[in-house]
This record gives sequence, C-alpha cells and structure tokens, in this order.
Amino acid sequence: MDNNENKFITMALESEQAGNKTEAINFYLKALEFGPEDLSIWYKLGLIHHEMNDFNKALECYDKVLVSAPEFVDAILSSANANYSLGNIELAIELYEQALILKPDYSDLYYVLGTVYFDKQNIEKSIECYKKCLALNPVNLPAAQNLGSMYMAGGEIEEAVKIMEPLAELHSDFPALSYNLAIIFHNSKNYEKAIEYYKKAFKAAPEMEDALFNLGLCYIEDGNFTQAMMSMRKLIKMVPDSANAHYHLGRVYAHEDLYDQAHEQFEKALELDSNFYLANFSLGELFFNKKRYDKAAAEFNKCKNNINNDEVNEKIDTYLKTILAQNN
Repeated sequence: MDNNENKFITMALESEQAGNKTEAINFYLKALEFGPEDLSIWYKLGLIHHEMNDFNKALECYDKVLVSAPEFVDAILSSANANYSLGNIELAIELYEQALILKPDYSDLYYVLGTVYFDKQNIEKSIECYKKCLALNPVNLPAAQNLGSMYMAGGEIEEAVKIMEPLAELHSDFPALSYNLAIIFHNSKNYEKAIEYYKKAFKAAPEMEDALFNLGLCYIEDGNFTQAMMSMRKLIKMVPDSANAHYHLGRVYAHEDLYDQAHEQFEKALELDSNFYLANFSLGELFFNKKRYDKAAAEFNKCKNNINNDEVNEKIDTYLKTILAQNN
C-alpha cells in the first residue's frame, strides 16, 4: 500500500471516530487517488454513504467492489440492505439468497430474510427462514418471537408454545416472548400460566401497559378480585387517562359491593370516553341494585341506543322490563 494512501486512510478512520463523516469521505477519496483498485476503501466509503442514508451512492461503491470481488459477502449483504431501504425488495432478496449460498451457516441472515419475506406477506418462506435460523442458533430470541407470533396468527398454538416457552423460561429479559405466551394461556383459560407470564413480561418491561392491563383482566376472570384491584390501581397510576382501566376497576369495586367507588370509576371512564357505553350499562346495574330505577333506565337506554352487542342488549331488555313492572 502506498504511503500516501495509508496516510489518508488513517486520517479517514480518525474522522470517522470523531463523527465527521463528510471529512472521512473526502479522505477516502484522496486515498483512492493513490489506490483506485483498493476494494476495502470502496467498501468503507459505501458504508459511510449508507450510514448517511445516501443509499444510491452506497450502492455505487458496493457495485465497484462486487465487480472485482463477486464473493465479497459483506458487500453483498450491504448492497442487499441498501436495496431494501430503497424499496428494491426483489433485488434485496436475490442478494440475501446469494450471500446464503456463500455463507450457509449465517443464522442471522436467515432471520433478516425471514423478516423480508414476512414484509412481502410470503408467510411460508418467512416461516422456513425463521426455522432455519433457529436450527443454527436456537437462542435467537427475535426469530423465536416472530416465528411464534406467526404460528399464533395461523392458529397453530401448540407450535407457538413449543417455540417460545423454553426460551421464555431461560430469558426473562425478553418480554415479548412472555407476553405472547401469556396471551395464549389467557385465551385458553389457563389463568395460572397466563398470570405467570404477564408478570414476567411486566417485570422485564415495566412500561408495558398491556401486560399489566391484561394481568388485571386475567385476575378478574380467575375470580381473584383483590389482585385485580391492585393491578388496575397500579395501571391507573401509570396511565391516569385509561378509560378501560377505570371501567374494569369499577367492575371489581361493584363485585366487592363497593358501590360508591364503583360509581366513581364508571363516571371517570365516561368522562374520559363519552362513548364508553359498557360503563353506562354498568352504571345502570349499579342504580338498579340500589332501586334507583329511573336513573338505571336512563343509563340502560344510553347503552342500548349505541352498542352493538346482542348479549348486552338482551340483558338490558330484561332490566327494562323489570323496571317497567316495578313502575307499574
């Protein structure tokens, strides 16, 4: 390597480390004046353009490399990534596949390709790639999460659990796995398992409001109203304007015969969302139980005129018939 070329490469690297990409580009271009066929410089130049989101410039550099070194895997992958960013999806896939021929044991590349196929809605190819990724690297958590989610969406629940549960047990710091498992167990009414995984998800990601909310719902469905109350109160502290949390806390209070507290929570839910008609229904039940039939009828009618739920409307009709009989 020419001394001048080496000098400018050193200066370029120093500029990169200092975060001055434009200056680094200029030094690499100077280096190329002394070593125009140095493919490593062309590749580094492409990477800087890539980092600056100038994908067309990056591709010019990668192409320069690949003309002379068609098996330069990193350049192939970088070219694939740049094409993907430009929306040239088919070409990106072709390049990823080309890289896999050269590096068939590159597990992360199967993960990337699986994600690209998923974006194209080619679910079969996406699943195939994620499975190959996990065969090479069984602890690739994002691949396991994505594959498990796809099995969930396709109704293959046993396959989803088989993929996700062993990894969720080993990696409690990856909340998406625990959360999806909790959803599966919740839907199958395995409340013990659902609660376990909602807790794990929330512990790993205390900002995960959905995990805490669903944990509260799970406790309600399992009949553990004390824990449900605690979960919903905690959620309201996190998200005071959650109409859903106020509504379900009201349900818990109503179940525990704490009518004033329930009333307050249902009113709060409606204050936050005036179209929250289930809160009208629950208020109607509260008033009915207190034999305040006029107020109950008013709330039931607000709900009946606006909600499309046959089960709820049947209950409302029963209540209204009872109220009418009482008034007569």
